[in-house]
Amino acid sequence: MKENLKKLDALNIPVFNITGSTTITEVPYFQLQGVNELNKYDANNDMQVTQKHSKLHIPMATDLAMLHAHHWDVAYNSFVGKLSFGSPNLDHPFPKTAGVVAMFKFAYELGLID
Repeated sequence: MKENLKKLDALNIPVFNITGSTTITEVPYFQLQGVNELNKYDANNDMQVTQKHSKLHIPMATDLAMLHAHHWDVAYNSFVGKLSFGSPNLDHPFPKTAGVVAMFKFAYELGLID
């Protein structure tokens, strides 16, 4: 990022930071240690990265939302069967379609896209 941050800023296009945040009771049991470690630095981490490391820090960037979801909820569909390794916290799908639609509607309302 350090190498390309100036190039991204020079594009002069708005960037909207949308991040996730979760709690230790909402993550898969095999991610508990990682969440505990991240909580030392940022209690609003998403199970894998801190808020600081989830965002672009350039003048054209705006924090738009912090979603109540962990990293995998935002990125993947529900884990099924054997892939969940017995964890109950891998079957809570985040409404990804609704989130994407909302982002595009927002960009349209701002006049950024047709």
